[in-house]
Amino acid sequence: MKIYTSYFSNHKNFPKDATYITIARGQPLGSFMPRLEELTPSWDIIDRYHEDWDEEAYKVEFWKQLDALDFDAVMRRLKTMSGGKDVVLVCWEGKDRFCHRHLVAEWFGQHGVEANEI
Repeated sequence: MKIYTSYFSNHKNFPKDATYITIARGQPLGSFMPRLEELTPSWDIIDRYHEDWDEEAYKVEFWKQLDALDFDAVMRRLKTMSGGKDVVLVCWEGKDRFCHRHLVAEWFGQHGVEANEI
């Protein structure tokens, strides 16, 4: 199973045989992707970022969220959700904008699993 990251409006470039899973709090109207809650930022992180945090403060708090996860459990959940097929973890921001999915990809890398951006 390969893991990719991308953003909703890039859907034309997603591998056709992969399972698309959102790691965002919302998704575009008419989209019905399953959500992997563990890799979705908490509402507290999102709200505080929109109120007064900069990207560095967001990163610190989101890393705490990621570090609290059981990596093997996340991998098992991904395999179950995808039926073992490749996975595209999807969020909102374009590839050159700050987004938590880049931190998620880094987290996978720290555990020896590549998560390449599409």
